[in-house]
Amino acid sequence: MMLAYRLLRLVENHSEALAAGLLEKTQNSPLLPCYHNVPPGELEQRVYEIYRHLADWLLGKTELDVEKRYTEIGENWM
Repeated sequence: MMLAYRLLRLVENHSEALAAGLLEKTQNSPLLPCYHNVPPGELEQRVYEIYRHLADWLLGKTELDVEKRYTEIGENWM
């Protein structure tokens, strides 16, 4: 369990760089055309939010909490 917690903290600590990298990959991927419709700044911010608070979401939220939050995000992008 301690190793998993340390891994979560590592992801959170590098959330900004991870979000920027994912944004670049989605913008350049022909396999993800629907992401090209999402404003880049918004996509990067949402991804950053996920990475930055990963431990909170995985350890402190219910499945319903997670479903509700990311359904809201998905609806805003459609």
